[in-house]
Amino acid sequence: MARRSPLKNVAAAADARLAAEGFRRQTHTWYRTNALGDHALIELQPVPSIQPGQTRFHVNTAIVVAPQVHRATESREKALPTTADGLLLSRVKPPGTDLPSMGWTASELTAAATGALLAEALLAGPVERLRGLLDRDRLRAELSARGPENPALRAAFLAEEGPGPELDALVAELAADPYSAEYAAWLRRYAARG
Repeated sequence: MARRSPLKNVAAAADARLAAEGFRRQTHTWYRTNALGDHALIELQPVPSIQPGQTRFHVNTAIVVAPQVHRATESREKALPTTADGLLLSRVKPPGTDLPSMGWTASELTAAATGALLAEALLAGPVERLRGLLDRDRLRAELSARGPENPALRAAFLAEEGPGPELDALVAELAADPYSAEYAAWLRRYAARG
């Protein structure tokens, strides 16, 4: 029987607890969606480890709104977006440390216990926060509390409603920036999808 990597064993050990909270797993990512198509993501991100036999990883969370889900999965031909596509990214730190940048570690022997600790850490707050942010009003309120709405995000929300003058103005503004021109063209296509 082939051995699974410690990271796969960590994910398998945490899966039942997260599934009970409405999260489905695909490889190292759990997701939950709302009726609009927004995704709440919990992602295990492998990072290099210098210890032989040990796997290091970060636990990232984010909300990816429906237009960005569509864009990410369309352009990458993937079934799920990643936390890098999302909003309100955060990192879940391992118990007993104030340094989330150090990440989590697991070996073949500790993977099941690490998965159980991971599930506990996620259920202690991040899962409930993610579930709450799948409510668009709450998401927008939290984004608003952090400062003015990003024009690209505002355009994505408007594109969901279809073409219109406010979207046209934002798309024109984005198209004027060479770094945003491709995104502006995508927004036009997304808004016209009918």
